[in-house]
Formats: sequence, structure tokens, C-alpha cells
Amino acid sequence: MFFNLDAESISIVLATALLMGMAKTGVHGAGMLSVPLLAIAFGGRSSSGLMLPMLLVADVFGVWYYHRHASFKHLKILFPWAAIGVVAGSVAGNFISEEVFKVIMAVTIFGSLIVMIWMETGGKEKIPAKDRFR
Repeated sequence: MFFNLDAESISIVLATALLMGMAKTGVHGAGMLSVPLLAIAFGGRSSSGLMLPMLLVADVFGVWYYHRHASFKHLKILFPWAAIGVVAGSVAGNFISEEVFKVIMAVTIFGSLIVMIWMETGGKEKIPAKDRFR
């Protein structure tokens, strides 16, 4: 699949990887653009199949780099549920048409965008006061 990509598709994959890396380092909203970019280049279902390994590699590097701050207790609790979600999504993806998948992705993206804007404007992520760290 990757051996017969044109220059445009390769640049979209590289831009997506860059955006996902930015999102993992805390640039809010950078990951939102990566999903439609991959969908333009590869279609809906194929793009999610490409996105998952990118996210997994980014998470592995994040845990490796920030291992002192990682809570392996929490990771052990979350991992089985994440694995169940990946398997359930893979099975469900076999029964969903490309058009329905695109609608589900659009609703998910716009819903996430609305929640992100609400969180930013609602003051849910306030900067802590200086005295809190003393």
C-alpha cells in the first residue's frame, strides 16, 4: 500500500504524523485536522486503520519519554478497555458502509470540536495559582 503512493499522499501522511506529534505534546486541536487529512488521501475506513498505528507509536514514545511521570497503575487499568475498543471497532467496521462510516466520523469530529471549544471558553482548564506549588 505504501509503495505506490504519490507525492501528495506521502506529504499528507507526513503532515498527519507531524500534527499527531504536536497533539501529543499538548497543542490542542492539532489532532483534529489529521483525521480529515488522512480521509482525503485514503478514504474513511482506511484512514482510521492508518491512524491507529500512528497513535500507538506516539503513545509508546510518550510513555517512554515521560516514564517518570507515567502512572503504570492507570495504564494497566485502561489497557484492557482500550484493547476491547480496538477489537470492537475492527469488528463493527466490517459491517458499516463507507458512507455510514464517514457520517459517524463527521459527527464524532464535530462533537469533539464542540466539547473542546466549550472546555476552552468555559474556563475548565484554568492555570493554577503560584502558591499552589509551594
